[in-house]
Amino acid sequence: MTAVNVLQRSEQWFELRRGIPTCSRFDQILTAARGEPSKSQETLINELIAESISPPEQGFIRPATAEMEYGMKLEAEARCCYELEYATLPVQEAGFILSVCGLYGGSPDALVGDVGGVEIKCPNASTHVGYVRAGTLPNDYKCQVHGYLVVTGRDWWDFFSYARNLPPFYMRVTRDDFTAKLAGEIAKFCAKYNEVRVQFGLPKIGVTQAA
Repeated sequence: MTAVNVLQRSEQWFELRRGIPTCSRFDQILTAARGEPSKSQETLINELIAESISPPEQGFIRPATAEMEYGMKLEAEARCCYELEYATLPVQEAGFILSVCGLYGGSPDALVGDVGGVEIKCPNASTHVGYVRAGTLPNDYKCQVHGYLVVTGRDWWDFFSYARNLPPFYMRVTRDDFTAKLAGEIAKFCAKYNEVRVQFGLPKIGVTQAA
């Protein structure tokens, strides 16, 4: 993988992600609940093509929602809690990670040592309580978390949900059949996406660009 140390949501960060399938959108490639190809694949291809052609102000920079803004304010506090209570290796913030093949990437909340990483969520209190009660990786983030395993090649990825005045929810996710299925579907998606890029006169992404 290639790590680029940029400030997330900065102009440079948006430009690095432009037209690249990223972990936060992998649920448009594979469904979390059934592990089947998503019907949103074509929509994602259309979005990525539009991002690749249009300047930033015309579409690919998405404004943060109120919930996202709240989560970003609490994220530093949540990271400290994670480091103190659960991390046994150094926790390092990351800007943007590009896979070895160069076809896809992601913006992890942090890398942990040389073997893992963490996805931190700061949802509203009732959503967080639901995570604690369920005690499992929420489907809303299943493709994203397993996607980081695919992108980085690391052994595990922690999911950490934090809300003030409530017990945190923590679980470690390791590679399994879903990870392998996601990796295969992403590869097929990227091959199709590159075909469409050529149709629009765009260079292929990834190592195939040099071919």
